[in-house]
Amino acid sequence: LHMAMIQYKMGQLFTLTIETLEKFKNNPRKSLEAYIKLPFQFAQSDEEFLAIWTAFYHLITVNSSIAHFNSTVQKNGHDRIMNIIRSILVEEKLKLLDSESLEDLAHQFHGTIIGYLMMASTHSQKNFTKWQKLALQNIFKNLA
Repeated sequence: LHMAMIQYKMGQLFTLTIETLEKFKNNPRKSLEAYIKLPFQFAQSDEEFLAIWTAFYHLITVNSSIAHFNSTVQKNGHDRIMNIIRSILVEEKLKLLDSESLEDLAHQFHGTIIGYLMMASTHSQKNFTKWQKLALQNIFKNLA
C-alpha cells in the first residue's frame, strides 16, 4: 500500500515535471528555475503529496522495495538536472564541465532541492516560498 501511494504521488510530480520542462524547453535557465520551484509548489498545494513525500524519505531507510524505487527516482532527477545544466552551459557559452564535475554539480543541486524541501516540509510555519527562494539562490549562485 505504501508503494502504491508513493508511486501515484511521485507519478503526479513526474507528469507535472515533464509538462513544466516542456513549457521552457527553449530556455534552459527558466527550465531549471521551474524544475526547482515545482516540488515546493506541489508540496504546498497538495497536503497528501507532502505527507507521502516526507514518509517516502523515511521508508527508503527501512524498506528495500521503496529504496529501489527511490534509486530510480533519484537517477531520473539527477539525469534531468545534468541535462539542464549542460544546456545552460552550452547556451550561455559558459565553461563546459568535465563529466565528473557535472555529475557533482547535479548531485549538489538535487541535494539542495531535496534538503530545502524537507526543511520547508518539517518547519513549523511550512513557508515553502522562503525555502524555495533559498534553494534558487543557492543553486543559481553556482551557475554564475
